Amino acid sequence: MAAMSRVDAPEPEFRLPDSTHIGAVHLQVSDLRASIAWYEQIIGLRVVDDARGRVVLAPHGEDRPLVTLRTADGIGPARPGSLGLYHFAILLPDGTVMTASQ
Repeated sequence: MAAMSRVDAPEPEFRLPDSTHIGAVHLQVSDLRASIAWYEQIIGLRVVDDARGRVVLAPHGEDRPLVTLRTADGIGPARPGSLGLYHFAILLPDGTVMTASQ
């Protein structure tokens, strides 16, 4: 019998290789300026592109985007219990993981 995970579902038979990675995360936010400040000051990313309603952030010394923030008129904070991205993790060069949730 397969081992059970934290959500009480069987562990998958197949695992992606450790070298697998996902590209940039795209997030819809209600307060673009506050979100930019958080990613710059807390996570240490920098703005590499700023267009109306969309900001792309990357690590210092790189132009490869990690996070794209988007907003639009009428976007408000997520309602409790609504679906969405709970968190994402950034693998640092030394192998440690930084998790980001706001």
